[in-house]
Amino acid sequence: EKARVQRDLVLLNGDNKAVTAEFLLQAAEKMTGLTRQGVPARDTLLDGGEAVLDIEAGVIWYNQDLEPELARLYQVHEYAHYWLHGEAASCASSDINAGAFDEDLPIGNQQVEGYSPEERHEREANVFAREFLLPSEIVKRWYTVDKLSASAIASKVGIPDGTVFHQLTYALL
Repeated sequence: EKARVQRDLVLLNGDNKAVTAEFLLQAAEKMTGLTRQGVPARDTLLDGGEAVLDIEAGVIWYNQDLEPELARLYQVHEYAHYWLHGEAASCASSDINAGAFDEDLPIGNQQVEGYSPEERHEREANVFAREFLLPSEIVKRWYTVDKLSASAIASKVGIPDGTVFHQLTYALL
């Protein structure tokens, strides 16, 4: 729900039906003042990861050597950290998972045994990023009404196929 609300805020009640990932990123950049800067894969600004939210510098650093679809997902993941947690983050490819489940996060003993605070933040950012980029109601309509394939949807939005597959599974099941 938070992701859809943030998406609406970023779009300023604009067309919420056919928005590309790059358009959403540009709008998020404008709204937050956090610029996005690609750097080479082994740049020290990435802190050994794929993307970094550097709040002090007001920049999201990301690996520019990645496929553009994946780089966009990583950038949105860092905006998710900003909106959800409000603190700096450094994320490796293992942290940014397009297929993370949407179920409620464990509580009580399950939380202690299952997730560290960092793992929980990564999971929340994954779910947020996916729903921000491609809300389930939109992907469901495109697939069932407009008869677009998952690959066509991924191409239309500019995100990895895996993100679309997960959103379709969630929306249809």
